[in-house]
Amino acid sequence: MNMKFGKVGAAVASLVAASLMSASPPAFGSAKQASSAKHYTFDLVTSNTTDPFMISINNGARAEAKKLGASISIYWTGPEAGGASSTSQEVAIVNTLLAKHPDALILDPQNTVALEPSVRKYDAAGIPVICVNDTVQDKSLIVSTISSDNLQGGAEAAESIAEMAHYKGSVAALQVPPGSLPTDQRLAGFLAQMKKYPNMQVAGVEEDQDSATLAETDTKNLVLAHKNLVGVFGTNLYGAEGLLRLSTVSG
Repeated sequence: MNMKFGKVGAAVASLVAASLMSASPPAFGSAKQASSAKHYTFDLVTSNTTDPFMISINNGARAEAKKLGASISIYWTGPEAGGASSTSQEVAIVNTLLAKHPDALILDPQNTVALEPSVRKYDAAGIPVICVNDTVQDKSLIVSTISSDNLQGGAEAAESIAEMAHYKGSVAALQVPPGSLPTDQRLAGFLAQMKKYPNMQVAGVEEDQDSATLAETDTKNLVLAHKNLVGVFGTNLYGAEGLLRLSTVSG
């Protein structure tokens, strides 16, 4: 499913609510009818709470819950920022929230592998989990996944750069540590597409650790090291922000 910004949160809230309400006796004809029968609590955990994309997921989920007319409370939390330590923080948060026994968990896992044991605990407790943006490896543990086509996104980024550069020159990419499926797929799509252009080369892939400051530094180093560099692809917001800082300063 190809969704973005607040639409992702809206789709998640609607899907979870519809799933829970259809399973609640007696059968309800609409969300408004269900609202008088049960109050639902959804825990929304994102990989960080400062990224504008994550903020929009929360906003979209709350707006859709209100639109449904059902009695739904959405509790949003997660690590304050992304980076190397955010995965362990997110695991701890998800495990702690299990004791509340929410009606559903909406999860944007920072790491596909690391969050799976926690999701398995929710499955064992009978709590439905919907993954948003990223997912876990064992899809039998979750109700659904809502995300973009990240392979296609990476490929389109490569095509855009190549077209602007007249299909000549070197390119590079800024990536976060491996383990986040969306950014892994964006990079894979980008690199696969670049192989289609015989007069273009990939100069390197630098890790920015989810830091716009480090992304800016990495880009400066790439520009100095590769005189024929025609473009750099940032696989997430922080990489793109670092690139924007450099282009703004450079004029």
